[in-house]
Amino acid sequence: MLTKEYLIAIETPVTSEYLVRILHVKPTVKVGDSVKVGQILGEMVKNGHFDSWTDRHMHVEIRPRDNLIRARGGMPIYASLKWEKFYGMLPASSFQGKVVVQRPNYTLLKGPIARMGLFSGLPVAVGKGIGILDGGLPHYGFGGVLARGKVEIGDPVYIDGVRIGHVTNIYSDGFARFEVEPFSVKLDNFIMKGISCYMGLSGDFMWKLIPQDGRKMSLKDKASVIICPQGQALS
Repeated sequence: MLTKEYLIAIETPVTSEYLVRILHVKPTVKVGDSVKVGQILGEMVKNGHFDSWTDRHMHVEIRPRDNLIRARGGMPIYASLKWEKFYGMLPASSFQGKVVVQRPNYTLLKGPIARMGLFSGLPVAVGKGIGILDGGLPHYGFGGVLARGKVEIGDPVYIDGVRIGHVTNIYSDGFARFEVEPFSVKLDNFIMKGISCYMGLSGDFMWKLIPQDGRKMSLKDKASVIICPQGQALS
């Protein structure tokens, strides 16, 4: 496993006070190079800080040019969203999905999906409305939801009738942070570590389910997903 991390800092024509910081890319560009949109900067790498189920990806943020090394300190980015019609299925706590990818550290399968504007993902009910889920649940202990409609502090978050958390922070661009409440996930006969959620920019979103550490699984082309409150029998 790679232990080295790489950092690329790009100055834009807009300002020299802030830089674009890019992580997890082994650079092929050099200091002083001019870059443009769509240009290859290097090869994405996976280092020892990644969870086993985390795929290679590029991390991008805006930073003050004198604060490039620390983990925290990036500038907040707010999405300018114009909500369109909600498309897709309502939240489901029990369904049978098509297995698309099966690896030792995660399984991808087709399941209920929601799309709001450009974003697609795992649909949830939040407060009196609907939203798209983000984060690793329940294993990270918190998550995010992109909500369509008014959300208030304390509002519950549900997958179907299963309460999975409650809202603790609200942001002006439609995002809310919530604290996870205990629940369990089962894939066929295997109790899982949790769900790794994300928001995609297409309708090709798939459910990413994480097995218990070291657990080997063998699945058929279709698998049953069951979500229920922790402590309730998974049958």
